[in-house]
Amino acid sequence: MHTAGFSNILLNHLRMIILILLATAISTPIFAQEEDEIEHSEENELHGRHRLTIGMGHAHIPAGISEGEKNRLNLGAFTVDYDFAITPKWSVGLHTDVIPTNYEVESEKSDEAALNRTSPVSVVLAGTYRFTEHISVHAGYGQEITKEESLSVLRLGAEYAVEIRNGWEAAISLTYDRKVETYNTWFLGVGFGKWLGKPFKE
Repeated sequence: MHTAGFSNILLNHLRMIILILLATAISTPIFAQEEDEIEHSEENELHGRHRLTIGMGHAHIPAGISEGEKNRLNLGAFTVDYDFAITPKWSVGLHTDVIPTNYEVESEKSDEAALNRTSPVSVVLAGTYRFTEHISVHAGYGQEITKEESLSVLRLGAEYAVEIRNGWEAAISLTYDRKVETYNTWFLGVGFGKWLGKPFKE
């Protein structure tokens, strides 16, 4: 598997995006102070009902197999999420991610050999709750789809988002996927989202 070069490139881009995100987080309070006289969004107000987020990061697979032996895998991944706000606190959406490479994992079922996963795509129906303006958690159920076989997925995650301007957000997320009775995946990523539609508040 020729994943080392791709993973190194993705990791370099991820580091650069994290630096940009940190710089944005630091500068946001400064801009907020300078624009106090301009309309300031309340915590229970959104820039729209629809949110589209595109991200990238690394999937950490503890039960991976490399060169015939159990070995933790760190693989590049991409995400595309859509969320619809029911209220300023609650939203539902379709979260998808893809790991664009082939790998093997050790199944938790003792009677099964190693599982081959060919560029798996996960599609999860998720609900999200915003605790604060910046922090939210989400949970959902879906499927990890490959040409070999599809697996059921239970997902839990958390996100820290910073508003950039005009409905644009930058976010860091940590997600745990439980592939039922097979294996687990941790995902750390960064993304950029945009709220669309008319301003929405209670």
